[in-house]
This record gives sequence, C-alpha cells and structure tokens, in this order.
Amino acid sequence: MADPSGQRPASPLSWWSPAHGRAHGRYSPAPLPLPLPPVLRTVVAAAGWVRGRPRAAVPPVAAAPAGAGCRHGAEGTWTRSGRAVYADVSTRGYSRCQMSASSGPGTVGGVKLSRPARRALLVVHVIASAGWLGLTAGLLALGVTANTTGSAGMLEASVRAMDLLADLLLLPLALPTLVSGLVLSLGTPWGLARHRWVWTKFWLTLATTTATVFALRPGVNAAVEAVVAGDSLPDGGDVLTGPVVSLTAYVFMTAVSLLKPWGLTRRGRRLREAARRPAPAEPARV
Repeated sequence: MADPSGQRPASPLSWWSPAHGRAHGRYSPAPLPLPLPPVLRTVVAAAGWVRGRPRAAVPPVAAAPAGAGCRHGAEGTWTRSGRAVYADVSTRGYSRCQMSASSGPGTVGGVKLSRPARRALLVVHVIASAGWLGLTAGLLALGVTANTTGSAGMLEASVRAMDLLADLLLLPLALPTLVSGLVLSLGTPWGLARHRWVWTKFWLTLATTTATVFALRPGVNAAVEAVVAGDSLPDGGDVLTGPVVSLTAYVFMTAVSLLKPWGLTRRGRRLREAARRPAPAEPARV
C-alpha cells in the first residue's frame, strides 16, 4: 500500500522494491522502518542505507561521439563499441577498454575463446588449482608426520601414503592447471605476456610442475624404498622440501590471481599505446 505522497507503506517488505526506490529518486532501498542496534546502524550507514538519506545518483551514461576511440576521462571510459563504462576497483585502475575478457580478441591470431569455452576452461582451471593446493597441503602433513614420529609403522604408513598421492594425483592435477591457464591467457585479451601477474603465474606454474616431476616424486620414491627395506628415513628434507616449496608457490599464485598486481609488462604497454593511436583516415573516394 505505497502512498505517492511519500508516506511509508504498510508492509516493511514493500520498502525494498525497486519501484519504490525509483519513485523516490533513490538507487538504494528506502529508510528502514524498524529501529536498529547501534552496531548494525553503523554498518548500514557505511553501506549508504542511512535513514532518509538517498545514495548519490550515478551520472547517466551519454552516447559516445562518432568514431570515438579508447580514451579515459573523469566520467568513465569510452570504448570502441560506443558506450561508456567504469573501471573496476579490483583491477587497480585498469579499464575494460584495456583488458575486458569479453570485448577484445585473443592474443594468438586474434582468435578469441567463445563464452561457453572460456567458462568451461575457467572451471577446470579453478578446480585443478584448488585440488593441487589441497594435495600439496596433505603431502606436507604426511612429510611432517614422517619426520617427527617415533613409530616405525607410522613412518612407513606416512611415506607409503605420500608415494600413492604423488604417483596418482600430482601430475593429473598439475598438467590441467598448466594447460588450462595457458589456453585461457592466449584465448582472451589478458594475454600471456601482457600483464606481469599472468606472466609470473605462468612461469611459477611451469617451474612447480617441473619440480614435481624431477624432484618431488623421485625423493618420495627413494624414501619409500629405504623405509620398506627396513632402514630409517634417509633424508627428512626429501619429503619436506618439495611440499613446503610447492605449497608456498601455490598460495602465492592464488593471491596473485585474486589481486592482479603490478600492472602491464613492457609488451603490454607497447600494445596498449599502439591500440590507442588513431587509425589513419581513409582517402576520400571521388
């Protein structure tokens, strides 16, 4: 029962309708009808839902001038498609005109992944990366147990479990992570060598995959052979160093993927400047 005069409706739930917000010129819900505790009032006020106080209106998006290229201004960013967009806060000043995953071509022959293919690869990449991270944490726990236990049975069980996990799961998780990340970077405007965080993550993934094949698995296999033969653990570092280094690298790469730091590489800056140059005018036809 909303009143056009501005009185509160009878039902508290009707206050949250978009129509009520548009009628009162607000982009946020109307004032809350019930008193709030001080802590919750502070949180609500910080979110812009102060009682009776509308949020600042977003300026309307104007049409781009004809033939406008990619340029930046205080009100937003003009894209080549002729509409204004705003830079994402999470990308530290990058605009969609620079690196939108849906607007620009890929980096190999201009071929861009379709949206379903990009989403499927992203799901594979995230699942494989998370599994690789969890598997490495489990290997580290088993390595610590093998180095600290005083029981021969527990020592043998720990190294056998490490050997089983390293042989069956490490490469099936490492290779999809590397390949899916490589295809995603080459098939989207992010590129492989355009942004420092992508370039760093690629080389770290390649290095950890190589270390898994040539260092971690041989060290675990040697420890299992020695323990099964009745000897003590030959070198505790063989079952600890690999998981510690790998886990540190995976946590770092996860943080880099979320924060996307460091900006563009030299190649990325050169390509951006080339894209911003105005195209040469075509000669007039008589």
